[in-house]
Amino acid sequence: MSTTALRPALDQLAKRGVDTAPVLASAGISREAADAIDARHPFANALALWDGAARAARDTWFGLHCAMDLPNGWGVVDYIFCTSETLAVGYERMGHYGAIVYDGALSELHDETEQYRLTRRAPCHGMHYDLFLVSFLVLRARVATGVEWKPRSVRLAISAAGSPDELAATFGCPVEYDASLMEIAFDHALGALPLVKADTGLNQLLRTYADELLARLPSRGADLDRVHAAMVSEMPRRLPTIASVAAAMKMSARSLQRRLAEKGATFNDLLEELRRELALRYLRDASLSIGEIAFLLHFAEVSGFTRAFTRWLGESPSEYRDRLWKPPHR
Repeated sequence: MSTTALRPALDQLAKRGVDTAPVLASAGISREAADAIDARHPFANALALWDGAARAARDTWFGLHCAMDLPNGWGVVDYIFCTSETLAVGYERMGHYGAIVYDGALSELHDETEQYRLTRRAPCHGMHYDLFLVSFLVLRARVATGVEWKPRSVRLAISAAGSPDELAATFGCPVEYDASLMEIAFDHALGALPLVKADTGLNQLLRTYADELLARLPSRGADLDRVHAAMVSEMPRRLPTIASVAAAMKMSARSLQRRLAEKGATFNDLLEELRRELALRYLRDASLSIGEIAFLLHFAEVSGFTRAFTRWLGESPSEYRDRLWKPPHR
């Protein structure tokens, strides 16, 4: 995570008059590193800072309140979003450049017949950072459009912070906790809402700068890219294991496990993400049956694939495929 991801928590503590030194110390982050604009921090440390800040503030909905108080201009990705032409375009660009803030910011905007779904999976979930992020995505979009719109629904991969549910009250929609991913579903018409500060020229300049920032990041993700590549090459023959992938990378399973932990990832999470990625690709191929796809993904039974896919996307493979091929309304 970049220092940008830490600033809302630290600024909120300072605003409340709470000493940030103990929070930084318990998270294993020095003051110098927290103040360095280009610094990046291990997932575990950054998430520990967010949760430690919430405890220090004695605020069960700390992440939400940080987003509510966040000033304009939370880094270059925020500026890119706010100067985009429409809400949908802004969300797409935010997903593309999200790694500038957080290596695990793998968000996708799904354009469906009656709604959009903004989804995000992460190798590491943190209670208050995830609360902050989902709140930022909705609240900033309300400011950017000048419309107090409400999502259709929100899903989070964390438990509820407390009762009553302040997040549901703020969003004005149902919120599901302990889900497999973060998701914001909203009416399709909202995607075309123009952003009040849209500026094509400025946005292009910002994206040029952001492209340069992204170009500096690949080396930080090289280990995960190698693991992914090894898994992909092995999938046609068998289901990859940490031992087989480690052997392909010429290291011990323990060394690979330790390296993944340093990146805030686990082998099982990466394998599940690959299976999900391949499932979505295969379901677009009309020549493959659901049973054949289950076989290609090394599920012992079709029912196992169906359960896994439903956990990933909240619908069965057949339902996903039917919706994918359903002709749009005219």
